[in-house]
Amino acid sequence: MAPSRTKAAPPGLLDGLGLVGLGEIEPVVIAAVAAELPILLVGPHGTGKSLLLTRIAEALGLTWRHYNASLLSYDDLVGYPVPDGRGGLDWLRTPATIWDAEAVFLDEINRCRPELQNKLFPIVHERRVQGIELTRLRHRWSAMNPVDEDAADDAYLGADPLDAALADRFAFIVPMPDWRALAPAEQERLLMADLRAVDPAAAEAFRVAVAVTRERYLAAVARPDPVSAVYVRHALRLLDDAGLRCSPRRGAMLVRGIAAVRASGILEPGKAALVALRFGLPQRASGGRISEAKVLAAHREALAAAAAQPGDPGLALRSITDRFDRTVRALELVDLDPTLRSSVVADGFADLADGERHAVAVHAFDHDLADGLLGAVAAQLATAYALVQTPQGVHETLAARGVRHEAWLAVTREVSGLAPGPGAAQLENLLVGLWGAKRIGRPEDVGRIRAAWERARARLAPGAARRDGDAREAAA
Repeated sequence: MAPSRTKAAPPGLLDGLGLVGLGEIEPVVIAAVAAELPILLVGPHGTGKSLLLTRIAEALGLTWRHYNASLLSYDDLVGYPVPDGRGGLDWLRTPATIWDAEAVFLDEINRCRPELQNKLFPIVHERRVQGIELTRLRHRWSAMNPVDEDAADDAYLGADPLDAALADRFAFIVPMPDWRALAPAEQERLLMADLRAVDPAAAEAFRVAVAVTRERYLAAVARPDPVSAVYVRHALRLLDDAGLRCSPRRGAMLVRGIAAVRASGILEPGKAALVALRFGLPQRASGGRISEAKVLAAHREALAAAAAQPGDPGLALRSITDRFDRTVRALELVDLDPTLRSSVVADGFADLADGERHAVAVHAFDHDLADGLLGAVAAQLATAYALVQTPQGVHETLAARGVRHEAWLAVTREVSGLAPGPGAAQLENLLVGLWGAKRIGRPEDVGRIRAAWERARARLAPGAARRDGDAREAAA
C-alpha cells in the first residue's frame, strides 16, 4: 500500500538548499554535520542521498571527495606508495585521494568488497588511514541501498547488509523519506531541484545554523547531562528486551547524538531524544528488523525513568531487568499510579511466552491483583485466565499425518500423562485451548509451553525466592 499523501511541511533549512521533503530528518542531518558525527543514509536509488550530501558540502564550502565504494580500489583512496628518500614510503597523491579532504562521501558502502570495508572502517571510526591521522577530515558520510530479504525483485542485487561492526561506527543511520509520501507540490519542486541553483542567502542561513548548533553541542559535551545517560541506560535495556541489542559503544554514541540533536534547537528535548534513538540504531544498516512501535515504547518508558525522582516506586519498577519479574512486580504494586502500572503490565504481558503469560494471569486473579488496572489491560489478563480456568472443547476435521494433526497428538499425549489435580486441569485447558487457537502449530510447541507454564508457576509459588531486583530495590 502506498503511503498516504500529506500536506507540504513548512520550508526548513534543507528546503532552502533545494532539498525538498526532508523535514523529518532535518534535525538529525544538521546535528550530524554540526557535531561532525558519521552519518549513513539508507534509501533506494534516486531518493536524493547524493544530492543531499553534495548540497551540504557546497553550502559549507568543504573540500570533499565522493567515492563509489562498489567500484573503489584502495589506491583510489590513498594513491600509490613511493619511496620517500629516507628509507620509507610516502603516498603519491592525486586530486582524488583522501589526504586533503575535509569531508568524504562513501556511496554504496554495502556493495564494496569485505576486505575494502575493513579498510574503510578506520576512516569512519578514527579518521585514520593506514594508521595515519587524516588531520583535515571532519565529516564522514556514507549511503547504501536498503536490504530487504523479502523483496520479490532483484533491484538491489549485491546490496548486502552492512557489517555489524562497521554499522556500529555510524552515529546516525537515517532512512531517506519516501517520495510517495510527499505532497504533490513537494514532488514537483523535487523534480526540478537539479535545475535550480542554491540561493546564496539559504546557504548562508544553513552555515549559520550549523555554526550555532556546533557551539551549543560543544558546550553540552563539555558539561554532560547526566539525565541523558539515565535515559540511554534504560533505553538500552528496553531495546534489548525488544530484540534490538546495542553495544555500550552505541550507548555512548546515543548520548552524543541526543546532545547534537538537542543543540540544533529544532525539537524540544523529549522529541530530540526520540529522534536520536530512532536514527541511532545500527540494525537499520546491518539487516535487523526494527519495530517502530517497540522503539517508541522504549523511548517513552526510558524518558519517564529519566524524569523520575529518587525513591519513585516507578523508577525502581523500571530498574527490574527481567520482564517476567517486572510484570509481576507491577501487578503487586496495587497503589502505584494506575496508568504507569497498567503500561508496565501491558508491555510485559505482551512479551511473555505462551504459558508464562497464562500463569501470570492466574496469579493476578487468584490474588485480586487485576483491580485498578485500566480496562483494556485487565481484559487481556481476563482472557488468558478464562482460557486456563474453562474446560476447552475443540471440533476440527484434520488430515491424517499433517503437521497440525501431529501437534494434536502431542497435546493428547501430554494431557494423558498428567497426574490428577487442579494444576493438571489448568494445564489441560491451556494446551487444548492454545491448540484450538492455533497457538500450537508443531509437536515441539507442546513441551515448550508446558515448560514455560511450570517454570512460571514455580517462580510465583509462595515461598519462592524474591524476584530479580526486588531485594535491592527495597533496600534502596
